[in-house]
Amino acid sequence: MDKTSGWMQAVVFNSLLVLMPVIAAQSLSMAFSGEGFSDTPTIEAIDQTRRNMDESFASISPR
Repeated sequence: MDKTSGWMQAVVFNSLLVLMPVIAAQSLSMAFSGEGFSDTPTIEAIDQTRRNMDESFASISPR
């Protein structure tokens, strides 16, 4: 290994160690905040979800 690139690899590694908890905390807060979803789904959304699930299960089930 080249000795001149050792410090750069250490900086990248330490940066990842610092940033991983920050990124994980942001991901969890976005996942559980529910900002992108309405409180109650509409009947159209429920029907479309049901159709999508039925199509998905039909495509993976044995015939």
